Amino acid sequence: MIASWGGAYQEAQRKAFFDPFTKETGIKIIEAGPTDNAKIAAMVESGNVEWDLVDNDMGGILELKKKDFLEPIPYDAIPQDVLDQFEDSDKDPYGFAIMWFSTCIAYRTDAFGGDYPKDWAEFWDVERFPGPRSLQYASNLEQALAADGVPIDQIYPIDIDRAFKKFDEIREHVVKWWETGAVPAQMLSDNEIVLASAYNGRIGAIKEQGAPVDVNFNQGLLIGEYWMIPKGTEKLDLIKEFLAFAAQAEQHVELSKHILYGPANKKAYEQIPPERAAQLPTSPENRARQIIFNAEWHGEHNEEVRERFTSWLLGG
Repeated sequence: MIASWGGAYQEAQRKAFFDPFTKETGIKIIEAGPTDNAKIAAMVESGNVEWDLVDNDMGGILELKKKDFLEPIPYDAIPQDVLDQFEDSDKDPYGFAIMWFSTCIAYRTDAFGGDYPKDWAEFWDVERFPGPRSLQYASNLEQALAADGVPIDQIYPIDIDRAFKKFDEIREHVVKWWETGAVPAQMLSDNEIVLASAYNGRIGAIKEQGAPVDVNFNQGLLIGEYWMIPKGTEKLDLIKEFLAFAAQAEQHVELSKHILYGPANKKAYEQIPPERAAQLPTSPENRARQIIFNAEWHGEHNEEVRERFTSWLLGG
């Protein structure tokens, strides 16, 4: 049984990974979800592990790893030439990358006479790019530092004080601090805002539906999703077979056809049309100009940042 996040993403996984694997091997995959760390922990502690493989973000993986609730990824089951097609950062001992998405600059294409912010400093420039904005609740620290001139390879460790000082500059122009990815997409579509930090896949979806919107990947925050294995599964042999199949470039090409998330397998881009690759966050050009999300830093500071943000928003 494989658990993932549901929705259009899991549907894309079904088309790219699950159904083709069953067709090739005859092994039926039972889908479950959405991913839930508390549910996984309860399964492991009870010894009744129903989910054999789970799609999770690195923050969730680190949380479960600390509790010794995960099996190591059996990389020896995947051919070395295939593993070489992934970045080293994609191959954590307890998480093997599936895809990457980006929290990036999203904008209405009809708002600025064909112009748009090329980086976060310009997003912060309310005179050149006037209008209401939306940013993510208790997040966007990386973007604030980039707006303040910090090079993207020097963002971590985050200077929290400096980031909040930068938030002060734009606070009155942010009409919504969003917590779910549908919000900035809907607000842009409804012309309630002209700029936002947003998930590239959400903006890509409404763009394909005809909304006058687009994204700029420059200085985006690149965040990965990974396969992980709950400790105690009895299906390790089948998991090995599935991971070897799902790692293939051809399956990552297929994923990119169904959703605007970036395949982790770099070789996939040899088969993805240039016009499609330009819309994906892990294309060589787009990946090179983004910030790679540091889950370890956020795991250590999330509670502190969220408490401070809530206080800051209330005027504290």
